[in-house]
Amino acid sequence: MKMRNRKILQSMEGQRPIRSRKGPSQDGPSRKARKGSANRRKAKKGKASNGKGSSKSLFPPDEISTGISQAIYRDLSLPLQEHGSLEPGLAYAIRCQRDELLKKYEPQDLDMNALEVAALQKWKAVNHYMARINRGLVESLPWMSPRINQHSTYMDKIHLRARAIARQCLGSLDEDEWFLKCKTSGGATVGVPFADTSPEAKFTYPMTTTVRVKRLFERYLEWNFQLHSAIEQFNRDRGTHCNPKYRIVQGTRATTVSKDARKRRTVIPEASCDAYMQQGLMGVMYDRLRAAGLDVETLPNTHKFLAQMASITGALATIDWSSASDSVSYELVRWLLPHDWFWALDICRSPNIQVLGEWTKAEIFSSMGNAGTFPLETLVFWAYAHAVILTEDTDSYTMFPEPNQLERRDVSVFGDDCIVPSEYAQVYMTVLEGVGFSVNSEKSYWGTERFRESCGGDYLMGYPTRPFSLKAPHSTSLGSLEPWLYVLFNSLIPKYIQYFGELKYAYGKDLWEYLGKVLDRYNIKIRFVPDDFPEDAGLQARFARDFDRLARCYGWKSSPLYRNQHGTYRFTMLKFQYKEKVWNSGAIRANQWYLRRTTGTQKSPEVWHRVLPTSFGRPEVPWRKRRKVGGYVVARAHTDRWSVSGWMPGAADRRH
Repeated sequence: MKMRNRKILQSMEGQRPIRSRKGPSQDGPSRKARKGSANRRKAKKGKASNGKGSSKSLFPPDEISTGISQAIYRDLSLPLQEHGSLEPGLAYAIRCQRDELLKKYEPQDLDMNALEVAALQKWKAVNHYMARINRGLVESLPWMSPRINQHSTYMDKIHLRARAIARQCLGSLDEDEWFLKCKTSGGATVGVPFADTSPEAKFTYPMTTTVRVKRLFERYLEWNFQLHSAIEQFNRDRGTHCNPKYRIVQGTRATTVSKDARKRRTVIPEASCDAYMQQGLMGVMYDRLRAAGLDVETLPNTHKFLAQMASITGALATIDWSSASDSVSYELVRWLLPHDWFWALDICRSPNIQVLGEWTKAEIFSSMGNAGTFPLETLVFWAYAHAVILTEDTDSYTMFPEPNQLERRDVSVFGDDCIVPSEYAQVYMTVLEGVGFSVNSEKSYWGTERFRESCGGDYLMGYPTRPFSLKAPHSTSLGSLEPWLYVLFNSLIPKYIQYFGELKYAYGKDLWEYLGKVLDRYNIKIRFVPDDFPEDAGLQARFARDFDRLARCYGWKSSPLYRNQHGTYRFTMLKFQYKEKVWNSGAIRANQWYLRRTTGTQKSPEVWHRVLPTSFGRPEVPWRKRRKVGGYVVARAHTDRWSVSGWMPGAADRRH
């Protein structure tokens, strides 16, 4: 207050003019000039913070990744040469890490067009093969035999039992249960690119749909009238209410996504309304599979545990399939599923697919991009696994195994990752090859071989051998280098501890020396973050104890941590952020939230329509980010605990 009065007195005496807060002063610079000066100061500050070069400077990721690969090769070649008595699992893990670091790295000069054409041509070949499989299944499956009898062949028994198990698992499809599970997904659809896959973008007129799903979606909007009114209000506010409500599409167009440096994976996004209804079917199928003992949320960890045990005992086989999602034939699904389930899944799929500029009839039932593909292939592989085991173990005419047999721990399926007892593996693979699937011999293991692989876990005689694969950074701008290195640190430090031990891994290693040169070259100081933060946010605190050794040996530098009198640490982290903002619709998002809250009940919207008003006005978070233009920014954070005890590197106490 005294300072303000002094300024007023000085201005009254003519020593200093008063600058109005509304507009420029007569004696001072204009508002535009002040804004330009602020931008120049901000750019200068950003240039100084980046060390060498401006914020738009680039770095060579191919050169750095090659240097990292060569350093790792030199480090990991020494234990293989000097110690011939290494355990087989450890030696295999070191060899895999040495040779497969850049397996998923896509260099800048990679010909994406050639890989995309190869992937789409492969899909066309598989689809053509599925047409032949469909014709064969029409003739070979026992369509006229409802049960097993004395005339049933061995293969007929397996097919009939698989159908009975699949139908027992799914049961009947209830419309209310289906509609309650419907939701939008985070994936792209026809007419909605990946840059903005929000519910608002998918419900903007015109909404893409196929002819058959249009009437079904209108029936859904009659059931969920609150969503209908929210969509209409959103389009009126946006000015798109004059557009046609729907855009009828003939089918969808096949595209590809990255898989590794050698191949791409075919993905077929569905129309927006079709994908919305498919999400409901997927949710109901997950509930039915969970009731049968297949919980998709816990199955990956279960598969890793079973694979690790099988690599020791050899009692279980881990089987993987080539292009499994593109090998579920139309006639096989028609054979296995109940009529109401088949009708619902069939009406929501795209019958025609555009591949390389040509429209093709989809001989496969569904592919990646269809929400029902993953639970459907899980059901198919699981039903046939139990059918094969039951047929091998009994000569009776029974159709169903005992209830406890369906919950046996030695049979588990997660997508196309199958685990069955080794004694049934050969018959199981032969049966499924007869209905159109192809075994991936490079990733399938059974019998006396002591290597197993399932759901991202590789094990040799119980020893984990899955290597770390370095991927290309988000971009070549200098701001993407530091988070890229953090992913490398947080992944390779535990690997080096596994290979060399907790004491030796930090000394005399070419990798840490090379990375120290990269950090020094770009003036990067290591940031520490808690262990539950993302890998690209900073170096996780569990490695902070060993940072002193790495810093003394290789000259690494760290950013300080500040702790106040309450024991709270203040630190900085890296965060990926999209720059473009788009307006949210509170009514649409609230409707989706209430559907999730009522999931699992048979309530229709009439039960809770009084709680959910028609118009919510402006939501609490009115903006969302579009995934089009983005980059890493430095964010401030604080925490009152770290996962390690004792003094933190670079920590400074500030008592207030």
